[in-house]
Amino acid sequence: MAAYNSIDNTNADYVCDGTDDQVEINTAINDLPSIGGSIYLREGTYVLSGDIIISKSNVALVGAGASTVIKIRDSHNVNINMIYASGQSKLLIRDLCIDGNKANQSWVTMNGIYFTSVEDSKIVNCQVENLKSNGICLLSSSDYNAITNNTCRDNAWFYGIQLESSSHNTIRGNTCERNYYTGIYVRSSYKNTIIGNICQENESFHGIHLQSSNDNTVTGNICQENGDKGIGGSGSHNTISSNIVKDNRNGGIGLSGSNTDYNTIIGNNIQGTLGHIFLMSGADNNTVSGNICVGIFLLANSNSNTIDSNTCQRIYLDRASNNTIDSNTCLGSSQNGIYLDERCDNNTISSNTCGSHARHGIYLDDDCDNNTISSNTCFNNSGAGVGTYDGICVDDDCDSNLIASNHCFATNGKQNYGINIATANCDLNKLTANYCYGNVAGSISDSGTGSILEISQSGLAQNLVPIDSSGLKEHTITFPVPFVKVPRVTANLTNPDDPSAIAYVVWIKSVTTDDFTVICNVTTASSTAGDNADVAWFATLETE
Repeated sequence: MAAYNSIDNTNADYVCDGTDDQVEINTAINDLPSIGGSIYLREGTYVLSGDIIISKSNVALVGAGASTVIKIRDSHNVNINMIYASGQSKLLIRDLCIDGNKANQSWVTMNGIYFTSVEDSKIVNCQVENLKSNGICLLSSSDYNAITNNTCRDNAWFYGIQLESSSHNTIRGNTCERNYYTGIYVRSSYKNTIIGNICQENESFHGIHLQSSNDNTVTGNICQENGDKGIGGSGSHNTISSNIVKDNRNGGIGLSGSNTDYNTIIGNNIQGTLGHIFLMSGADNNTVSGNICVGIFLLANSNSNTIDSNTCQRIYLDRASNNTIDSNTCLGSSQNGIYLDERCDNNTISSNTCGSHARHGIYLDDDCDNNTISSNTCFNNSGAGVGTYDGICVDDDCDSNLIASNHCFATNGKQNYGINIATANCDLNKLTANYCYGNVAGSISDSGTGSILEISQSGLAQNLVPIDSSGLKEHTITFPVPFVKVPRVTANLTNPDDPSAIAYVVWIKSVTTDDFTVICNVTTASSTAGDNADVAWFATLETE
């Protein structure tokens, strides 16, 4: 088939005249045998005033690439699906430029490729652009299709690629850019694979949007500079993995909704000022693991999620309960490292590293109860001011939390307390086996009511013994916070400059709830540390 302006129309079975060219193309399709066949469109421009209708299965509509242009006529201003098929299978649309000519149309529905109930078909290497509506649409049980290596751009109203109520499709290697809403939109669809696409500069919404869609795989895509999030939406049992998401207007990856459950967000690289991961509005039982991002946010009754092994600046929970926050590295934010804010209950915050934040390393505020804060390392926080913020702070009516086996220390001369129960309306919090040292104001501060302090000064460090002479030396060490009952104490002395240079023998003389006294026998003097050098004291405390 040749266009009116094809360089050579010799031996073409059909030659279009540049007006109503869909008539000749549809005639060619209808003239194919019932088993189908191929139609080759030579280079040139084919001008449409109506749909190209693929009326049978096993039909290939193939062009010469970008030089084969199918275009809506000027001022058509009537609804149109430029290439349309319904109920067919094994179709091939390849190597075409499909131009909606939007600058010369009014606001009507104009789609590029529009398939309903089409199966086992392929759309390959097409440019679909300048439509008033959508670029490529697969709707109404269009299953087992492949949309590969197409460019869908500058479509004025909706999506670059749209899947709706369709399954088992593969969308691979496409570029969807500068569409008004979303690059790739998947609604009420399941078991589709969206892989290796570039979705960028889509104006109003996400690069990739899953809406009420389940069991899909979104992997290896680049989503950047979109109007909302890079990847967003709702649904369950989706896997979002190994995507590069950067510089989107309202965040990196965001899932929300009461039926947004059991999704896995893993191994994504999320960049930009708002390079966050969001679980919102009842998103439960999801896993966020191994991502690199700026922040992770669990908001508005997003419960029972697992957030583990991520590298980020901060993690924020608001009205989120029964979540597990484990083994994350949170460094260098202008806020708190991990922040539980307002009615966050029964969460487990364990084995995280929270350091070099402007504010607290871990902060519980405003009625957050029954949380477990254990085995975390919080160091060199309070960058915003000396003695202002703590390693771990429990504040404002946060009750019955367990704070156990955390390591809270400072070498920056700024972190206030290692652990701080900050207000009297914090009731019945339990501190046990925490290791705090080097903090500006002290290891532990308890302004709460009915706090239980057990083994909470393990690793108490003091500079005790000048090593300029041998002999017996007696020292009393006061606990930063008194114990409720007398602890058991074991102790040793070390020289951080030359650990092998000095041998010490230590006796515990007496222990009370307020202090303990030791007798140290300094048996050897150091020849390298110098006179009056300090030796560090480390005490391990246990309850009776």
